[in-house]
Amino acid sequence: MKQQTFNLIKTIMYQPASYIHHSFGYPPYDKLTMAEKRIYDQQVMVRFQLPTALDFELDDNLHAQLYINYWSRLPIAALYLGGLYQSPQLMIANQLTQLPEQFSQFLSWARLLLPPQKNKLSR
Repeated sequence: MKQQTFNLIKTIMYQPASYIHHSFGYPPYDKLTMAEKRIYDQQVMVRFQLPTALDFELDDNLHAQLYINYWSRLPIAALYLGGLYQSPQLMIANQLTQLPEQFSQFLSWARLLLPPQKNKLSR
């Protein structure tokens, strides 16, 4: 295993608090001391029952390879999927214009590609 891959796996598995965004009410990870980071990571691992050891062969696991190879792109993918899921609420609240242009363009085009929603109005 390459050192870069090992370091990424180490970050993913043993520093889970580093990829929790502070907007969810958690402290900014990069502002914590090393001791605080360790405590915070341990709390996240216990709370979410995260695995603490690799229990599979990395070379034979396509899903794990995809996660590792594209880990840095997961936050933006999650943002876009969340925006896609929440776009009706964003439109109702007239907040699409407040989003970055590229993101609002994506949501505009995505509506054209998705199957139409059935009208759920009750009489």
